[in-house]
Order: sequence, then structure tokens, then C-alpha cells
Amino acid sequence: MKSMTRNSSLFLNTRTYSAAILMAMTISTTAYSQPRLNRAEQVHAYQTRADSLIRYYAQATPASDLSRGGYIEIAARLHRNQDMPWVLARLDTLMQKPSGDMFWMYPFITVTYAGRHNLPPEYQQRMREMWRTYHPYRGDTENHWAMYYAALYLITQMYPNEPGERWYNGRSSQETFAEAREYLIEWMNIATTIGQGEYDSPDYFGVSGPKIRK
Repeated sequence: MKSMTRNSSLFLNTRTYSAAILMAMTISTTAYSQPRLNRAEQVHAYQTRADSLIRYYAQATPASDLSRGGYIEIAARLHRNQDMPWVLARLDTLMQKPSGDMFWMYPFITVTYAGRHNLPPEYQQRMREMWRTYHPYRGDTENHWAMYYAALYLITQMYPNEPGERWYNGRSSQETFAEAREYLIEWMNIATTIGQGEYDSPDYFGVSGPKIRK
């Protein structure tokens, strides 16, 4: 009886394994048999996916609800130039007490660029002033530094000739831009040659803890 059960299990496992192999072969064959898209078709497919994501965030919160919505939702609506009263109301709220350091910088620079053509000048001036009054922490991990320097690289391009007293770090636009550019280029060189360090970080999220090792 035990032998029959063992044989049945072996048969089922073998059949399952064979089915998985056949499925993988079918998927692979189907993928290779599909015609390759030309450049115009690739761009159209990308734009379609991007538009669907932007549309999702632009509609994530009803325009009548002024109590919810973050910078990503604001950026999406600025991109689509819609619900501007909601956009301004949310900016008024979020800019009262900035927080989050580099996690503030990254979405905030997205809003800054998305709204550079349709935000009222007084809002653009207030947003510019926040790069003087709020002092974000750089962080201590690879993704933190990437977000931090990417945001600085972009904002100093928007305001390229301003002295140190106009920035939270006391450095001129040119100095900060040069530092950000140097880091980002070095980071990209490392990432495209030996890979990103955080993918091999044993301490990230505590994955080296005794309970997780078990």
C-alpha cells in the first residue's frame, strides 16, 4: 500500500513537472513567434502604459475631497492640467510642514517640474523657497543617495545661477549641481558594471536577523 502511494506521488510529481515544462515551452514558443515591434510601435506601447498609470493617479482621489492626496497625485493632475483648485488646496496643506527628507525631495521635484507651466507664479515661488528653508537628510543607503542627488541635480538645473544663501545647504547652484552630477555618474557606472550594492546588503530590512535566518 505504501509502495502504491509512493508510486502515485511520484507519478503525480512527474506529471506536474512535465506539464510545467510543456507550459514553459509553449509560452517561450509563443513569445518568440510574436512579431517584433518597430520603434514607433514600442514608443506607442510605452506611452499607452504611462498614460494609464498617470490616469490612475489623477483619478485616485475625488476632486471634492481636499483632505487626501499626495505629491504623486498632484503631479498626475498637473500633467493632465485638471482639477487645479484641488491641486492648489493640497499643495497648501502639504507645504505647511514638509517631512520625509529624500522621500520628500523625489516626489516634490516631480511636482515642481510637472507644474512649471501651469502652477501660479506665487506657488512656484513658494515651492522654490522650500529648497532654502527645509533641510532634508541625505540618508545612508544607495537608494537614499540616488533620490537625494537626482532631486538636487534637477532643481539646480531649474535655478542654475543662485548663491549659497538661497539653498538649505549654503552652497551655490553650480556647486550643488556639480556634486550631484559627479555622484550620479559614478553611481550609474558602478550599477552598470558590478551592480548595485543594496542588492547584496545582508542588513537591509533586517534580513540577517536570527528569526529570518531560521
